[in-house]
Amino acid sequence: MTGRWGAGLAGVTAMIGLVAGCAPDDPTPAPTTTPPPASQSVTTQSSPAGVKRPTPTPLQPSPSASATAAATARDFVTAWLTTDPVDRQQRLADTAVPHLAQLLTQTDPAEIPDARIAGAPREVALPDSQRPEHAADAVRFHVDLSDGSAVLVDLIPDGSDHWLAAAIRAAD
Repeated sequence: MTGRWGAGLAGVTAMIGLVAGCAPDDPTPAPTTTPPPASQSVTTQSSPAGVKRPTPTPLQPSPSASATAAATARDFVTAWLTTDPVDRQQRLADTAVPHLAQLLTQTDPAEIPDARIAGAPREVALPDSQRPEHAADAVRFHVDLSDGSAVLVDLIPDGSDHWLAAAIRAAD
């Protein structure tokens, strides 16, 4: 993805490691020793030091959860495209993890694409290598924009029936 705003997303994408290590309402890194919920199956993998640690197996969201996640992806991208600073800040706070919302509210308005969402967000595969450790049930949506570009939005559940954007990047 190239374009005037692609560089701005590159900076946000570089911050995904920080965001991925944060719980939705707590900007501190999640401890790696926290066991997954009982509803998740667990396998183990070796760390570089040879220590075994649990790895949650991804779960498939229910159809209603997928619909809710798709609506959140749409609302988040709409917030990201909003140019009014006050409205943008509120919308991002409602749809993204705090650290990502804070990063995006600091975006230079000239870097915000002059586009709208073009079509419904589509759920796509989230590679295990990009899946946040603490969110085995994270999902990814592909969102086409009216300027011919597209973005990928990674969402994590917030512990209730809601989803929050944890990352955004330009789609290939």
